[in-house]
Amino acid sequence: PPPPSGGLGQLGVGLAKRLRKRFGNNNVILSDIRKPPSHVFHSGPFIYSDILDYKNLREIVVNNRITWLVHYSALLSAVGEANVSLARDVNITGLHNILDIAAEHGLRLFVPSTIGAFGPTSPRNPTPDLCVQRPRTIYGVSKVHAELMGEVTRSDCSSNIAW
Repeated sequence: PPPPSGGLGQLGVGLAKRLRKRFGNNNVILSDIRKPPSHVFHSGPFIYSDILDYKNLREIVVNNRITWLVHYSALLSAVGEANVSLARDVNITGLHNILDIAAEHGLRLFVPSTIGAFGPTSPRNPTPDLCVQRPRTIYGVSKVHAELMGEVTRSDCSSNIAW
């Protein structure tokens, strides 16, 4: 099976746990395309969602009065390389869905990047904030795309976006 990503991935579950502790269990909604394990399902609200279903994502935002989004959905390196077309859809089209919804509804949005955005020719020790990024995987390419879209979107709309 593919490694977990999205809300049920290692980062999503851990972040949801911390945010629920700080803001209350019912104030943090976890979502993913996969069925959650029972301990996650019973720890607070969970909504099934497909990052490629724009209409459903909008309904979730509106119906739950969401003001903040943390976007983790992605097919990671090995899985993405095995299915580049699906990785492009999930990682890039999914990002655009979230960016458009955030702009439309004035949401705050956090899209983390990754070391995968760098390639073997990127400088190291320490890697500067601005440098050549030539990733060798669709995951890395999609993360560079996300960073650049964040720069464009941040200057074009009222959403508060963090990368």
